[in-house]
Amino acid sequence: MIQYHMETIQKIFFFCKKHIILLVLFVGIPIIILFSAIFTKALLKLTYDSQKEFRKYSLIDTKPELAGVISSEFAYRGFSYITMKDSVKIFFEYSRNDKYQPYALCFFLQSNDSLFKRANSDTLTIYRSKQKFYFLLGGRIRN
Repeated sequence: MIQYHMETIQKIFFFCKKHIILLVLFVGIPIIILFSAIFTKALLKLTYDSQKEFRKYSLIDTKPELAGVISSEFAYRGFSYITMKDSVKIFFEYSRNDKYQPYALCFFLQSNDSLFKRANSDTLTIYRSKQKFYFLLGGRIRN
């Protein structure tokens, strides 16, 4: 009786060993494809939603005039995304001033900073605690 069970187990093991490739092909690969599809769909939705959110922000370059107070801000890939107290959403290109710490505009800005920029100017003035800070939009100010 024990020998019969051992032979049965050996046959099953041999069958599984012999057909492992078929098992991987018909079970493993569909599972991988299913999880890949689910992950890709979730990633695409996340990317689409974030792109949709970024479209709400207007680029501030040299042309427009700007004056207002920051309500909230965040940095993404070197860009500064800002919501002003009047709910206007703007963003700036990467800018840096080596005189300040942090030197990158995207990390320098804080809530309640006052921003000012004249029309047709590339200089952004930041007022914070009775101090003035300057950044060159899309550029760098060295020491």
